[in-house]
Amino acid sequence: MAAHVPAAYRLVYRVESRAGGEVVVSTERVWVRRPFEARIESWTGAPPGRRRTNTTISAFTRINTGNAVFAVPPAPAPQDFRVDAALDEARRAGYVEPRERRRVAGRVCRVYRRGGETGSGTLVRLDDETADEYTDTCFDAAGLPLEEVTFVDGKLLTRSVAVDVDEDPDLEDRLFRVGDPELEVRQGGGSVLRVDPDSRPPGDFWELPEEPRGFERTGRYAVIPPQAGFDDPTQRASIITFVSDVWARRDEVIVVEQGATLGGRDPFQADPNSRRVGVGELGRGELLYGLRTSEVRVLLGGGHFVRVHGTVEPSRLLAVARSLEKVEGGNLVYLDEVPSNP
Repeated sequence: MAAHVPAAYRLVYRVESRAGGEVVVSTERVWVRRPFEARIESWTGAPPGRRRTNTTISAFTRINTGNAVFAVPPAPAPQDFRVDAALDEARRAGYVEPRERRRVAGRVCRVYRRGGETGSGTLVRLDDETADEYTDTCFDAAGLPLEEVTFVDGKLLTRSVAVDVDEDPDLEDRLFRVGDPELEVRQGGGSVLRVDPDSRPPGDFWELPEEPRGFERTGRYAVIPPQAGFDDPTQRASIITFVSDVWARRDEVIVVEQGATLGGRDPFQADPNSRRVGVGELGRGELLYGLRTSEVRVLLGGGHFVRVHGTVEPSRLLAVARSLEKVEGGNLVYLDEVPSNP
């Protein structure tokens, strides 16, 4: 859909919220350096804003929420739309609907409607159940979201309109400095450790016979996501750990995760919005469409799972998942902690 895809961009939005019954105007400033880095600042008042109230910074395996720094699984910046990869396939599958064209911030954009509120990561099929709860987003030729309007129960809830757009900004590294995690793993701070890419955990392991075409391996990582329950016997069985393989190509990312919960509980439930698919030797799984990242995931029993996600076309993620082959596990060889910018 996007005619060109910038490696970085900066946006300033005027945000109107009607959640409290009155219109509250604020400012949001966004910086993105693909594929891993993003900075979101919230300010009171109309643009350019009066007082900064919060800053969230995402980097490779790190997120600074403004209150604390966490170690998070390797993934693209969660705030970054990647409609260049997913929009066409999501439209054909019935998850988004193209609508009118508009001009915002002096740029032409086209509105696409999707079910659910703006914060929802997985796309919902458009049908009668989503008729009163939907989000309209206007994307320009660079795939940048220039306007977003959310309706709940048929009533306007929020509206964000870009007032300043720069798709070739000069971004300094300091914008994306996140710092080091401040909480221990048992406190919910998470952990990401780099491991030897030729080492594997015990048990069955799934590997690609060759790297995705055009991509280079960033590394293999042992991950404990931020989560509670380490000291709660009722939650301990749900604690999840996994190994993450990451491949990158310029501003694109493919990630293969595989792991299990400590107590054998399923790490996720079937998503009613997913498309059921065959996933090669892995068996049956789910394809979930998203405008930021899409994913393919499979439950293997006993709390084990495989998940493939990234910023490429959903069909390519499915092809990657289908090409995974089962090999014999071994022992992980740990190297060191992961920097916020690999």
